[in-house]
Amino acid sequence: MHPSNIRKATTLDYPILKEIGMECYDKTVSKEEKSWLTRLLFKRYFSYRKFLERENRHVEIYCLCLENEVVGFYELENQGGLASLYVKCDYHKQGYGKALMLHAIQKAKELKLKEIYFPCHIQAFFD
Repeated sequence: MHPSNIRKATTLDYPILKEIGMECYDKTVSKEEKSWLTRLLFKRYFSYRKFLERENRHVEIYCLCLENEVVGFYELENQGGLASLYVKCDYHKQGYGKALMLHAIQKAKELKLKEIYFPCHIQAFFD
């Protein structure tokens, strides 16, 4: 995958980023673990307003595009936290998550961050 497929997200991307995040939540969290409150909070995290708030706090949001379709994204906090990294479920196990991760690491280096860390739950899928 060529790095030019990863670009800075714009406010026009926020609805699809929310859709990707919610799809990943709905398809990866078991029914036993789901609760209406957790899903509501998750949905709120991906609201347009919350994306704008994070952008105003200088959170870097990048999305991965394939043929003009956004299929994944990540959020890199200004202290080096990788707050989110999601790929549409139909694109799992194809190296897109890895490409986003490598881009986030490179972006952290460009921003002269001393470290990158993962303050979130990480669920990885392997063959």
